[in-house]
Amino acid sequence: RSAGDAGWACVDVVGVAGTVVRIVGSAVGGVLLDVQPMSGTPVIAAALFATAVSTALIPSATSVLVLCGVVTLAFGVAPQLVARFTDVSLLALGG
Repeated sequence: RSAGDAGWACVDVVGVAGTVVRIVGSAVGGVLLDVQPMSGTPVIAAALFATAVSTALIPSATSVLVLCGVVTLAFGVAPQLVARFTDVSLLALGG
């Protein structure tokens, strides 16, 4: 097996993990909307703050597992949570 094959396997894992993380973020956003339907702004602010903090922590990650967790929060769960709240807020305003 060549080194190039291992590289493509990593790309496959990252691609699948990215999809799973976006699904988790959407699910968390949906549950939060069901539990606290009027808490849009604080939830969006908390998610954006979590994105900023986790992005700042990327250089200090001490292992691959920590790096995966930080990147998952920064670029997967939090942005999808914001997207769900924004979608629902826009629908509430327009309809």
